[in-house]
This record gives sequence, structure tokens and C-alpha cells, in this order.
Amino acid sequence: MSLLRELGIGSQKIIDQGNRVAGIVMSAETCWMIKVNKSVFRTHPLDGAAFPHFIRFTYIVNGTQYTGGRFFDAFTRCPDVGETIQVYVDGGDPAKYAVIV
Repeated sequence: MSLLRELGIGSQKIIDQGNRVAGIVMSAETCWMIKVNKSVFRTHPLDGAAFPHFIRFTYIVNGTQYTGGRFFDAFTRCPDVGETIQVYVDGGDPAKYAVIV
């Protein structure tokens, strides 16, 4: 399980509150400039290479739409555009969120 909200600050507190809403992935981008080599031996530059991803998503709390973002490391499956994800929001400030994958 991977967890992140703005470098992880306050994310456990937000999750403990249990305020969960559905989020929709609006974009998923591959971070081509950050290459992770999974293989010790390579026959070409991309042999065994993996790349992290960044997604943007929206979620709605009390009729207000919010936008969030999250990095996924090279070894975690990146959600597809249009996929529903679980977003935990801070009860006092819904603009603060945490995402678990």
C-alpha cells in the first residue's frame, strides 16, 4: 500500500478521519525524465527501464469540485484516465486529501 499527500504530511490524520469520496482520474502522464533501471544487464537504453507516473484527479465534496495530483512510483500500477479512485479528505478543509493505492 502506498500513501501520499503533499510529501506525506498529515496524510495519516486525514485517513484516520475516514472521510472518503470517489475521485475520477482526469490525466495520467509518464515521467520520461526519471528512468528506473530494473535490470542489471541491459542490451539497449530502455531494456528493463520503468518510469513513474503523475495523475491529476477531481473529486466533489458538498457540491464543490476539487482537483488533486499524485505521483506513482515506477513499480506501482498507475490508474487509467476515467478510473475511479478513493480520496480521503480532511473534514475541516476538503482541499486537503490523501490517496491510497
